[in-house]
Amino acid sequence: MGDEVSSHYDPMIAKLIVRGHNRTIAIQNLHSALEQYEIAGLVTNIEFLKAICNHPSFVAAEVETGFISKHSDDLFVERPTAPEVYAQAALGLLFLEAAASQENGGAPFDIPQTGFAAMAQRRSWGFLPSKTLGSNETADKSVTIDVLDTGLFDITVGGTPATYHSVASSWNSHTRKVTSFFPHTRLETRVIDDDEGNLTLFQQGQQFRLRCATPKWIEKALGVIDTAHSVLAPMPCKVLRVEVKAGARVKKDQVLVVIESMKMETVIRSSQDGVISRVVHQQGVGAFQNMNGVANVKQDLCKAGTALVEFEELVEPK
Repeated sequence: MGDEVSSHYDPMIAKLIVRGHNRTIAIQNLHSALEQYEIAGLVTNIEFLKAICNHPSFVAAEVETGFISKHSDDLFVERPTAPEVYAQAALGLLFLEAAASQENGGAPFDIPQTGFAAMAQRRSWGFLPSKTLGSNETADKSVTIDVLDTGLFDITVGGTPATYHSVASSWNSHTRKVTSFFPHTRLETRVIDDDEGNLTLFQQGQQFRLRCATPKWIEKALGVIDTAHSVLAPMPCKVLRVEVKAGARVKKDQVLVVIESMKMETVIRSSQDGVISRVVHQQGVGAFQNMNGVANVKQDLCKAGTALVEFEELVEPK
């Protein structure tokens, strides 16, 4: 914990090797082992590797050098985040705030009494999914929690909408896990936060990356650029070719950028019609001389989640 991983060297931080009596069992063991990885603070390709494990062609050993580009629509498909994930994230923040209040000498939950009934304490948060590819989930997801009693909550997730009544939930500060009993299921979620409003959640063998949504008036005051419709790098990569320019009007599925990652080329296409406002990362820039004095081009290295192309506006397909 605390180590810095630079993108200027081999990005591999771990190697996983599994065994099985046959290919099917080995792939099952591989997927199971990948589900046990919990790495926060930097973007990894673990979810991408899980997608490969689940792909029928990979299971059937139909693998070749163009596998990723050939099946990119399946491997990089965006799946909606379940409302329970947002609910667990909000509960985690609530418990963290309560713990901080206790450290400062306050009570974990102040529930003022009025007559014979307890007046619920209400807290609200806004979240955005932090994806490495353009996502259909661009709107804030609001979560409202009413504290009914110590460890008992009513939770409403906007957008769905979904309301969960009398959810019993607890927090383990050592494991940073929220354990909640929803009316329909029990969930145990590890919640990792940072000082920049980013959250990483590990739940049922899956990783979810969220960020706390900044109110629009604050974004306007600070001059924050809305990149909700930007195309982001799906993994650490080099930009090989840029097929568009600022001001260009593009169509859905049009090629925008060609990247190289893990020694494989991947074509990044537009998810919808729109106008390009800025090409953030151009083809390899800069130059240096090797030991023999021969000039080489140094490729521009992009971290996963970095915006490659930003859209000025969106035009809904007719």
